[in-house]
Amino acid sequence: MKNIDLDEIDRLIEGRVTNINSAYKSEEFKKSVESWKEQRDSLRESLLEFWQDNEEKIKFTGWWKSLSKQYKAAMALTSIEDLKQSLDLYENYAPIASPELFEEELDFLFLNDTPKDFNDPIEEDSFFKPTPTPTLIKLVNNLVESKENDPKIFNGLNRMKLFFSDLDDPSSIVQSMLVVRSCILLGFIVNIIVLFNSELDKPEEDLNKLAI
Repeated sequence: MKNIDLDEIDRLIEGRVTNINSAYKSEEFKKSVESWKEQRDSLRESLLEFWQDNEEKIKFTGWWKSLSKQYKAAMALTSIEDLKQSLDLYENYAPIASPELFEEELDFLFLNDTPKDFNDPIEEDSFFKPTPTPTLIKLVNNLVESKENDPKIFNGLNRMKLFFSDLDDPSSIVQSMLVVRSCILLGFIVNIIVLFNSELDKPEEDLNKLAI
């Protein structure tokens, strides 16, 4: 068995960290962060304008609940493809910034009823129990209230902090990544709202097929 040169491994790791540090300290990255902040604020403003219209909010919620899982998945993937084209370095940052939009986690957004947890009421069949809120609608509410990065909501925050912990200024980089996270999630939802608005223009018989 070939001897493992631990010193060489240390040098490789140190070199990689140095390169990453340089990238995050660059003027290009700083400009990207400013661009992301502008996009985040613009997207949140658009979402707020839509969501504060109670009639639109009710229609969108009902529409989303009526869709089949397959059609929800198609909507989500269409939205994500658009993000890849419109957001700088989406594929570099999205896995750590917005794990909700990947693989099994994405399936969670298609549920019309969040799996029960310790905060749910004990009464199973209470007449007064509120109608379950679809998980995607909960995401919208968090974005409207600017809560998408709260530790209780973003359970990947500790993973993100650990991921950047070896860099020179991990706290600053994490804050930048949270801006990216907000951008991605807001863009994801706004894209779906655009798709929703386009669906309203279709004949009623076409809309009925979406729930099959």
